[in-house]
Amino acid sequence: MPVSMEMLDGGVGLVTLSPEASRNTFSKQNFTAILATLETLLANEKCSSVVLTGSGRFFSAGGNIEDFSKGIKEGNIGNIVKEMTDKLHPLLQKIRTSETVFICAINGSAAGGGLGLALSCDYRIGTRKTQFRFPETNIGIFPGLGGTQRPARIAGLPAARWAVLAGNFMDARTAADLGLVTDLVDVTEVDSTISSLDSKGKPAEKYPATPVNPESKIAKFANSFYSDENMDTLLNGGCPDGFDPEDKLVSRQLKSLSRTAPIALRMASDLIDAAGTTELMTGLGQELDNLEAIFSTNDALEGLSALIEGRKPTYQNS
Repeated sequence: MPVSMEMLDGGVGLVTLSPEASRNTFSKQNFTAILATLETLLANEKCSSVVLTGSGRFFSAGGNIEDFSKGIKEGNIGNIVKEMTDKLHPLLQKIRTSETVFICAINGSAAGGGLGLALSCDYRIGTRKTQFRFPETNIGIFPGLGGTQRPARIAGLPAARWAVLAGNFMDARTAADLGLVTDLVDVTEVDSTISSLDSKGKPAEKYPATPVNPESKIAKFANSFYSDENMDTLLNGGCPDGFDPEDKLVSRQLKSLSRTAPIALRMASDLIDAAGTTELMTGLGQELDNLEAIFSTNDALEGLSALIEGRKPTYQNS
């Protein structure tokens, strides 16, 4: 079974993805089962909170790259994306607006759409095993499921650009400093943290649009390097004035950005910018409207194919 469900004391519904569902969350079979389970709990008046967690090394590794690549080659990627998003987006909206508290206990790595799913939850518990990444721009696409929208609304535009555009890896401490993890605890404290959050109810401010720890190394760097005034330079492959390209942090960003697909990078940047001026549902709609377009590019096919074949992609900006 892709997912198991257990009712705990106090009206807490525990939803656990199987190891296979954690690795391939958004295959048709797996996400259909996950959606049905979450919908059942949302309709249960005795369920006050839902805890979503994974198994093994992953909380959720996101979508099936081979399915996307096959869909592009066969010309039906639009149908694949539409079928997935038509089911997932209404659920994520219910998570946001329902009185049920959604807690994501992130047992391992969360990437791409899996990270987007985690960020839709009210609270996100992390431990030393937790790791985050949005790898999409490196494989010719951009994050869906709110991946261009929620990071900016949680941590602010510069931090979202650092996380999404360059596809930076985030350990648990960095994710907590940015606010992407709301509760960073020891592995032995996860259960007690769940109980505490269940009694706490929905957060008063889910989208503060600023890092929790603005003085942290990454938050300070992102705020200066990925500032509004530097974005044209970065999107055109340059190093902003006042930064040393030989500096370790700077050179890492420049190298990561140089490996992205240009179309995907610009589309992701525009969508992140939109998060600063639109309501969430409007921003999600813009992200959704652009998904079929990005999956229809030659660079998307090249990026996904290169990942499957274990080689470096060669992007043509088309």
